[in-house]
Amino acid sequence: MLMNREEDVHELRVKRILHGDLSDQHALGFVMNLVRPLCIPDHYARIQRQLEAYKRKRWVWIALHRFVYGNFKTIVTVPLSVLL
Repeated sequence: MLMNREEDVHELRVKRILHGDLSDQHALGFVMNLVRPLCIPDHYARIQRQLEAYKRKRWVWIALHRFVYGNFKTIVTVPLSVLL
């Protein structure tokens, strides 16, 4: 599971993944009551792989957006100066 201990909850709060006014113990209890434990390791491994793939794709998109947004004038000016 994503959270098994109060330390896991604290780590998710530090990384700003989990927000709320509940204590670490109450947040852990809340999530544990909502989510059934994944009994089959294959499903757990598949979900982990999907999460990692999503995270990798997201960071590439963010880096690409920052590059284009930060260099938009250059990206537009260079091709126009070559064409004109």
